[in-house]
Amino acid sequence: MICKNAESYHGTAGKTFLKHIVSDIPSATNQIRELIDQFKKENTPPNADGQVLRVLNRFALIAAAGTFVTSLGITGWPDEEAMWAAKQCFEAWLKERGGVSAQESHELLKQVRRYFEQHGDARFSIIGDLDEQKTINRVGYKKLIDGEWHFYVLPEGFKQEVISGFDTQVSISILIEKEWLIPDSNGKSTRAENLPCSANTTRCYRFDGSKVFADDI
Repeated sequence: MICKNAESYHGTAGKTFLKHIVSDIPSATNQIRELIDQFKKENTPPNADGQVLRVLNRFALIAAAGTFVTSLGITGWPDEEAMWAAKQCFEAWLKERGGVSAQESHELLKQVRRYFEQHGDARFSIIGDLDEQKTINRVGYKKLIDGEWHFYVLPEGFKQEVISGFDTQVSISILIEKEWLIPDSNGKSTRAENLPCSANTTRCYRFDGSKVFADDI
């Protein structure tokens, strides 16, 4: 019975809703804008990231549409039902997301830190190591500077492994802003360094280990 009625009557509420909107578009627009602003005012988290605000806008539009169509007597819902439902969904999304900070930045930084935690010894040759231990699947070099390790990651290793799955330019911007990645004097993300792999300088990505392992994410 439910399936039969859904086939027969689906779209009925939507068509009625649209008829009300087109009968007085300026009035409908103003009411929906006011409802959107109300939802955002009541549900915007402090210090929310841009991604969170964009998603909030979508939930606000759904809440406004549901409230407006209810005010027309179309849904039969209680007056606050659409606002309440949209709020529950937004809060559930926010909880699943893990907070209000930039999710991409959070995930990138966790991945980069995990990479150095897992491979900081095995995949990086020590510059100046007299024992010259063989490094399998090397992605770069590391050097002790003022008691802290600095990692020199070769370009392909950086792109294919360290930031695998993330946009290169976005990742570089985040890592430089976090001060994990040290740009050169001209602001370029790679630096010309004297590395054992070449008699000439080699451009690479230089990470400050003291930042990578100590900073809060």
